[in-house]
Amino acid sequence: MPHATLARNHILDEGLLLPPDHKVILSCHDFLDLIEKDIGRGKDLQFTFKLTMLHVPCKSSKIQHVYLVAQLLSHMVALALEYLFGKVKQGRAVQ
Repeated sequence: MPHATLARNHILDEGLLLPPDHKVILSCHDFLDLIEKDIGRGKDLQFTFKLTMLHVPCKSSKIQHVYLVAQLLSHMVALALEYLFGKVKQGRAVQ
């Protein structure tokens, strides 16, 4: 899954751009907002209970951990972005 780690690094550093207007549709801020809002829901109601601040932004040796990438770019994170924020484009980009 080396390509997934590169994709994650690019999304967190620069954001995901879509043509033709090269508008950023997914960035580090989307994941940070999701973590903050989801933690505020309480432990029993969290969508992304595995997602923590360790996932965003990744520094040092943590950047190579594939399990962090798999959890950050998971189906549940995509659904949570769509449900909690109504960010359908961002959710589809994660999937």
